[in-house]
Amino acid sequence: DATWIESMNTVMDDNKVLTLVSNERIPFSPTMRMLLEIQDMKHASPATVSRGGVLFINETDVGWKPYIESWRETMDPVAQSTFYQLFSNYFESNIEHIRKQFELSCPILDIAFVQSLTCFLDALLHSNTKENMEAIKTMSTEDQKLTYEAFFTFALMWMIGGAVADDKI
Repeated sequence: DATWIESMNTVMDDNKVLTLVSNERIPFSPTMRMLLEIQDMKHASPATVSRGGVLFINETDVGWKPYIESWRETMDPVAQSTFYQLFSNYFESNIEHIRKQFELSCPILDIAFVQSLTCFLDALLHSNTKENMEAIKTMSTEDQKLTYEAFFTFALMWMIGGAVADDKI
């Protein structure tokens, strides 16, 4: 809110003392830094914006692909290539159709869809039993791909279903 943001001005001054609305003062040590992640700047005054080192990163400039690349780095080569193909074939080519076909409960960015999808996949891949994970590793490459595709389809279904407004189904 606007009051909270204006209270931040005092800590961004040279004296580095956070003055709360109650006039309580909290001094920052020279080694302390403050990092804020905000959705928008609509309550911030020009003074607040000019004091902070504001960096705006638009989702459309970066996109979701670097997130996927980072997420896939720790996987074995079969999983890496399979999930690359699945995200390209199913997610990237259908996200606009999903947005048009379903009424979502709230606006959701592509990166939020991708993060939800990867969280589901992480749960399926890493929270599974050791026996199941060993069984996947001993499968043929084609069976591994089929298993990863099944995991992806299950996660995609829940990602879409979780975002759809339940009164619009």
